[in-house]
Amino acid sequence: MSVRLQAEFLARLVGRFEIRNEVPIGDGRDQRAWDTTISIEDETAAVEYESRLTDAQAFVRRSTLKCRDSGIDRVIVVLNDTNSNRRAVLAAREYLRPLFPLEPSEVLASLRAGRLPTAGGIVFIRPARSGSVVSRSLFSSGVSRVGSRDPPL
Repeated sequence: MSVRLQAEFLARLVGRFEIRNEVPIGDGRDQRAWDTTISIEDETAAVEYESRLTDAQAFVRRSTLKCRDSGIDRVIVVLNDTNSNRRAVLAAREYLRPLFPLEPSEVLASLRAGRLPTAGGIVFIRPARSGSVVSRSLFSSGVSRVGSRDPPL
């Protein structure tokens, strides 16, 4: 887990979310955990932070099994906004889409409104020095920036 990505993502939450870190899955013998869970009322979403997405198939497999074993049905993936991560997501978009169907802008809009997104999604966060979140369509080349004074990509 990237502590920097976690801090930057959690700083963007608005509302009365209950935030838990390193949430175990299964019984005490199971070594797996969600990086973070965010809950509001009776809904919960898991959050996984990845500095670099190198094997989308393995990531989806792990996430699917964690969903099955934890009973959580939506996962938000927070990725470093790098060229290699953008290429990885675009290359694996058809494989990622079933588990992460929401666009970054949809995920962020829900969280800023104080509610959980209706499904899983992937969010790209720029390195801390710029302090911006990039809301990029996962399945097209469209780009819009949220909270940034940087020029468009």
